[in-house]
Amino acid sequence: MPVVISSTKKQILNAARNFFRERGYAATSMREIAKEVGVEPASLYSHFKSKEAILQYICFHIADEFFEMQEPILNSVSNPIEKLKRLVTGHINVIIENLEASSVFFNEWCYLKKSELKKFAEMRERYERGFRNVILEGITSGDFRMMDVSFTVRLLFSVMNGIHEWYKISGKVTPDEAGEKMSEFILNGLAIK
Repeated sequence: MPVVISSTKKQILNAARNFFRERGYAATSMREIAKEVGVEPASLYSHFKSKEAILQYICFHIADEFFEMQEPILNSVSNPIEKLKRLVTGHINVIIENLEASSVFFNEWCYLKKSELKKFAEMRERYERGFRNVILEGITSGDFRMMDVSFTVRLLFSVMNGIHEWYKISGKVTPDEAGEKMSEFILNGLAIK
């Protein structure tokens, strides 16, 4: 069940995402976020105890969205080709539906405090393992050719995660079309010819 957040908290998150994306986490101050939202800096701390808490919220919220997309696909009875197609399309959709937050997620996560970095790395590993398992399933079933699965998944994520840098909401390609084109491109490289 989604958590309901106040309109002020939403404004804070929106301002922070924009600043973090445009300038980077390190170059953004709580004072600037407060000014953008139109509140006193002290009142900002009643919503988030620190700038790092804002970053943590953004990063883990997007991580949760990736898992919400992934889990039903992994638990489906679909064949590996269909699973991977749905995983790629879903991953692209999560990024495009959250472009600013995704940019922060991919570029600013390294500023999380040490305990949160460990949790973040564990979540990323679990998420990537889902993709590796589907590719292994496809190799075993004969749907995918033999390959270095770890290398393939790293390459796959490099391709998929770059979309936040160039995708334009006002462009001619919808999120679903972008996901389909990306999954078709990837599957053409993995499938048995």
